[in-house]
Amino acid sequence: MGEAAMKKVPESKAAIIEKIQMSGRLVVQSPLCIGSGQDDGITDSLVLKNKQGKAFIPGTSLAGVLRDIVYSHDSNLADMLFGELSTKRQSMINIDDVLLENSIYTVRDGVRIDSITNTAEDTGKFDYEVVERGAAGNFSATITIRKNDTEDKEAVEQLAAALADQLMYGISQGAHTAKGFGEVKGSQIKVATYDFSQPDALGAWLLGEMPQANIYAAAAKPLVADDDFYAEIDLALKTSLLVGAEPDAFSEGSGKDEGKVQKVMLSSQGDYVIPGTSVKGVIRKQAEHICRAVGRYEDDFLGSLMGYSKSDKAKQRSRLRTYEVYLREGVEAVNQSHVRIDRFTGGHIGSGLYTNKPVWQQKADEKTMTMRFAISGCSAAEAGLMLLILKDIWTGQLAFGGDKAGGSGVMQGLKAVISYQGNQHTMEKTADGIKASAEDREAMNSLVEAFVKAGGRA
Repeated sequence: MGEAAMKKVPESKAAIIEKIQMSGRLVVQSPLCIGSGQDDGITDSLVLKNKQGKAFIPGTSLAGVLRDIVYSHDSNLADMLFGELSTKRQSMINIDDVLLENSIYTVRDGVRIDSITNTAEDTGKFDYEVVERGAAGNFSATITIRKNDTEDKEAVEQLAAALADQLMYGISQGAHTAKGFGEVKGSQIKVATYDFSQPDALGAWLLGEMPQANIYAAAAKPLVADDDFYAEIDLALKTSLLVGAEPDAFSEGSGKDEGKVQKVMLSSQGDYVIPGTSVKGVIRKQAEHICRAVGRYEDDFLGSLMGYSKSDKAKQRSRLRTYEVYLREGVEAVNQSHVRIDRFTGGHIGSGLYTNKPVWQQKADEKTMTMRFAISGCSAAEAGLMLLILKDIWTGQLAFGGDKAGGSGVMQGLKAVISYQGNQHTMEKTADGIKASAEDREAMNSLVEAFVKAGGRA
């Protein structure tokens, strides 16, 4: 054997030294709308499906959302894990498509509202297909660590665990995520690390078995940036609530005839629901009103927060995210009849009797729902604006759903938790009034003052 043949072949820098396998289940928590870009002549947008007609979440969509979350936390970590084009850095992660089982498809309606008249715009009606909450599928992602990534190995392992925690906490997928759609949460997400310097690791990987050690069971914990704002409000109904939907044609008492039930409360998988789109619309209208009051409506403050679409080139994504509100217990649906009145004679209009079926609170001051909203990249002034809106929801100054002019849709705040800049502020309704610590009151007041001063008023 010659001298050249005796020389040791140098180990490639691309040699794989470790694999990290993330696996578990993803469960859809709110309507999912990943559009296929096609319509059927009836519905404007259909859900993305495979050749067998089953809905799925593309791995590319999951990768994009996770990269955005990591990037807002640490851009260098995002480039390291997901790759970076300008430096030609290869992505280390591969995420499989998630095929959704038990998918139920429904159609949601939407309408564009004129911000001045508060009425529907001409040709502003549209609809879209969604996958209802409850659908679930297997999740699998693989991270490959090569020899030239040795220095980053520990950071990648920590990031893999953090991403698994984020999945357990929840991410948003598809369209209308700023309005509560596409909330997806992990179930039993595990992270298995195969260190190929260990004798049994390669065999376990090739056989698809879990390694003997290095298994992390994820827990719900988000990767939160310091400038993210998050509010969660426990609420009770003070009046009736009706987010209108057509009654089932086979339901007792349904129909278009006089006295028949014409509108029932919108429901999803057996729970009554206030859509995230409705919450977003109410918050936006109140934000416009408050901004006008402090002279901020003419600048870009509200557009930067709420987003806009003036043309194909002039667009801004909303940084405010609202969520669907579900009413599970403590409410009941009750028929409520109305009669249309002739405004000139004061008498009723012939054939003017109609009946709706809103929901009512069964026991006063008991929690029946939780409303959530969040802002990414939130300034102190924007946080102050959201606290003013939270106060208006808490005190019943804002109403949701239909028949608001008749007093419907009014709520009472019971408890609120606000997270911002690494701090958490809490206020709670008690028999003696609203309870909040002096530190929390001072912190929240300072945010409101930041908004007012930014508007040009002392």
